[in-house]
Amino acid sequence: MAFREEIAHLPVDEHMTLSFILTESSPMVTIHNNDTGKRRSVALSWFLQEGREMHVRTGPRATRTYTVQELDETLSSLVTLAMAHPLVKPLIWQTFRTLTEVLHQPKVITRESEYGMLSEEKRTALWLSWMLAGASVGRLIPCFPAQGQELELLEKHTAGGPWKEGVRVTAQENGVAALQKKGILTSLMRATPQRWYLPLMVASSSAVLGMVEAGNDEEGNFLAHQLWKQRAEVRKPGGTMDRAVIAPAAADLTRRLVAFIRHFYELPLIDCELTVDGHEQLLKENYGRRDRIDLPAGQLGKAEYVITSYTQKDSALGALVYHPKGRTVLKDWVLRYPHQVYPQALDNDSCGSIPDNNVTVLNLLRAVRFQAWMERILRITRNTIPSGF
Repeated sequence: MAFREEIAHLPVDEHMTLSFILTESSPMVTIHNNDTGKRRSVALSWFLQEGREMHVRTGPRATRTYTVQELDETLSSLVTLAMAHPLVKPLIWQTFRTLTEVLHQPKVITRESEYGMLSEEKRTALWLSWMLAGASVGRLIPCFPAQGQELELLEKHTAGGPWKEGVRVTAQENGVAALQKKGILTSLMRATPQRWYLPLMVASSSAVLGMVEAGNDEEGNFLAHQLWKQRAEVRKPGGTMDRAVIAPAAADLTRRLVAFIRHFYELPLIDCELTVDGHEQLLKENYGRRDRIDLPAGQLGKAEYVITSYTQKDSALGALVYHPKGRTVLKDWVLRYPHQVYPQALDNDSCGSIPDNNVTVLNLLRAVRFQAWMERILRITRNTIPSGF
């Protein structure tokens, strides 16, 4: 018999009630029309798109229009109850542990020439494992900038050398287990929780609840399905998730996490806007067009994108416009920033190799979108995300 459990149902007003339902694959919210008796079940990701409206029939010739924001208070109460549920709570923590390992698993390089021309796939990692063939000692090289306490703790593990040269490890302890054993991951979370802990916990909670980034429902719901398939194993004493199953399902989520962590210190300098015509908007602001990059479908969702860089004349400002190709309701993303931001972003993404514009323009938007998504999740959850530090 299929698993289905209603955790709670709460009224929005006299016309509508919301119910939180656990199912075999992913939690759902059922929207009840109290006047007609009709109901509709949606994934929690449906509520992420602010500005979305729902029209509800309240009588023979009467309707009531609700915005998503009007449902936030009731939804938040349901999510609070759900996150304390004996099935959901341990699943969130196990997802957090598993995603921590997936996120910090180094990509392996075994030749110096490979490091000099690093592939796009290996630039998606936060760490590179440099272990030459037959060597007994190697290094775990960080692929992210560090400041303050982060810098201090990384320097403690580099045997007196520059922190960017990496953490010395033996062939036997190589990989994410070495980072865990040395306490580096926990120390980073304590040093800058807004960068290393909170995004990962928001991602873990959202993945379990099915609150994926708007516009990427298919992959996010698949991840939720894979996580919920692990619930029986998680409930066993000492039970853990199968990382080999979760890692590919979480690939898009971890790429966005990496981008956010990489560009964490640049994000406060980036102004983001959604507009119908980013090119015309920037021309009015005295920007001039420079370079163009085409991104195929699948890199930023289903649409193909044209990315154009701009420089504002007689100023120290730059901009990027991400324009979806073809007939679409999607708007242009416009990022404006001081000129020094983009060279720093290129360096952040280079991992010590040759900079790659294609990687950086993609990661900057991933980082911006992840931040906007995380802020929306925090407005819904209203500080009920588990606190670890």
